Amino acid sequence: MILERCSKLAVVVSATVAVLFGAWLGAREWAPLLPLTAGLLVAGIIAGRVVGTRAWAPVLVLAYIIPTVFLAGRGFMAPAYWFCWFGALLGGVIGTLSLREWRFPARWKWPLAFWALAIALMWPAVGWREADFSWALLYSDFRIANSGLGGPPPVIAVWVLSVSLTYLVGLLWLDALFENWSPNDRAASWTVFARDVAWPLGVSMIIGSALATYQGTVDVTFLSAHQWPAFNRAAGGLLDGNAFGSAAGFWVGAFLALAAVSRSRIAQGVAAGGAALCGAGLWATGSRVALLAGLISIAGVVWALVRSRGRSRRQWAVGGIGAIVLFGALVAAASQSSTASPIARVMSGLPGWSTTEIRTWAVHEFWNRFGPYGTASMQMVKEYPVSGIGIGNFNHISTDYAFMLRQDRAHMDNAQSWYRHQLAELGLVGSLGWLIWVPTFAWYLIRSRGDGETQSSAWMIKGTLVAIAVVSLVSMPTQSVPVGLSVGVFVFWYVLLSSAQQLHQPWPGLSNATQAAIAWGLAVTLLGGTLLVGWRSLRPPYRALRADWTYQVGFFDIETPASGPAFRWTDRYGIYTAPVQGPWLRLTIRGGPPDIAEKPVSLEVRRAGETIVSVMRASAEPLTWYVKTPEGQARMLLELEVGRTFRPADSGSPDPRVLGVAVEDWSFVTAPPAWATVIR
Repeated sequence: MILERCSKLAVVVSATVAVLFGAWLGAREWAPLLPLTAGLLVAGIIAGRVVGTRAWAPVLVLAYIIPTVFLAGRGFMAPAYWFCWFGALLGGVIGTLSLREWRFPARWKWPLAFWALAIALMWPAVGWREADFSWALLYSDFRIANSGLGGPPPVIAVWVLSVSLTYLVGLLWLDALFENWSPNDRAASWTVFARDVAWPLGVSMIIGSALATYQGTVDVTFLSAHQWPAFNRAAGGLLDGNAFGSAAGFWVGAFLALAAVSRSRIAQGVAAGGAALCGAGLWATGSRVALLAGLISIAGVVWALVRSRGRSRRQWAVGGIGAIVLFGALVAAASQSSTASPIARVMSGLPGWSTTEIRTWAVHEFWNRFGPYGTASMQMVKEYPVSGIGIGNFNHISTDYAFMLRQDRAHMDNAQSWYRHQLAELGLVGSLGWLIWVPTFAWYLIRSRGDGETQSSAWMIKGTLVAIAVVSLVSMPTQSVPVGLSVGVFVFWYVLLSSAQQLHQPWPGLSNATQAAIAWGLAVTLLGGTLLVGWRSLRPPYRALRADWTYQVGFFDIETPASGPAFRWTDRYGIYTAPVQGPWLRLTIRGGPPDIAEKPVSLEVRRAGETIVSVMRASAEPLTWYVKTPEGQARMLLELEVGRTFRPADSGSPDPRVLGVAVEDWSFVTAPPAWATVIR
């Protein structure tokens, strides 16, 4: 119980710190973000304690439209703005949680708990590494690049936190669902679940789908952003045509499932209309994976109708009318929409009939997807099988792997498959949680079904879950925050409608204490592996060496005096990946504090982590070394560290900088002179 309690507490603390830390980073651009996020977090906790799960509803109504709300209010949607919504939802979840134990079903408990614990421990190590183990870089200027296509540490950190929170909050929320509602008391649980979760999310999807439909039929630029208007595709409430379109496809079946179990004719009509609106919005996005999601969801509805022989006429009527309305909405959208048609996009991309064309098309569409993303992800798994490259790191590191694999810097993107994306970022150890849970849940999905009045609805939600699983093979709509969080909702929704007795059977031969100890042992191993590879091969400067881009920290702009060579001042610590232009580097260092003669200053120079110079300087006069450059490499890595810095402003100079030493501009020679100090 101690290990279990500590694991849950660690996840809650990690998620809370991540929300506040992300808001602190985002507050540089919008100052109210941090107090707003902290206030919503506290308000959510209080509301959860006072009114229970009712506190979730107002947060969920905004789930699929938050980006549009910020676009309308502030003129744009920054990734950091998600943290205030995260704070509100996390607060509401914490307010309804017991911190003593995990409430997942016994069969799922430790795979899901380990998954959450692994990410809770991993993200601080990854964020620290992306700042090159210097937290100062997280609030430095934005000229530092963490990949060949850019991406400064604060921006990367916001993305790492957002990805981590999608899983941490999602898993805590799923645990809270099981804590607050029992599948054994289906009728009472369903009523409250529908009121506090399903319908609020459904309302949000209806608003977002209405926006997407308006964009597709009237004005594609209305409340849209990024590349979507240029692509002639609706962006929907998430400002992302692919993510929103896929979510709309998932909700086609979910809305009809709501209609199938609703006793109110008004609720049935709203749900059927919501399904139709999702279909229209899906079409307007022009997303091919969204079309696939919608078709699979509809297939689940059709199968539910086929399986419902002998059931009530109401179920047939709801399903039949819903399908007809949805089909009519799609036909209307196809005839009226001015946006790119998903079917036209599918047809335009089909190959010829030759084997070569089909093979090339299959590799392009289902493996690499407009870049070497499939090949890159498998290369990452091969190089870092234990810990992966780190949570939230694939998108910006993939461009370096593209360069290493084919000398082309592809645009930043995901692995075009949720499964291989997780393997690349978490490695085999970090992925053990979902690697165990996904097939366990799939087997449960195959063997279970609803009964009585819930049978048809259960089949429809099963279709939605199958759509998520299939679409995730070739894309990553769940990378979008609300889409990812919705997966847990659909999982619990299905459990609530189906027989769940088998979920409460523990793993044979493994006690709860044993599983807890294993989970902690693996999580600590993952943390150690992340720090180990992060200290050397995955540190940004070492990635710059491999992928041939400039990484420069602690060096000021080059200065060209009236007489003498050009030079750069360093701070106390400087690192630079210098392009190799010859077999020998002439390294000349001079300058220092005004009192260097009275108080000598230490200087250490490292080449690719190896110390090559360690001296005490008692003079500002130049010292020169000739350093052998690495053979066959485009760049060499140099790190300089001085024992003491000085501020010229303290001596009356207008220069406010903190300075270490002056390094003359890099120069390369074919051979050092006979009198030179040589470092091989």
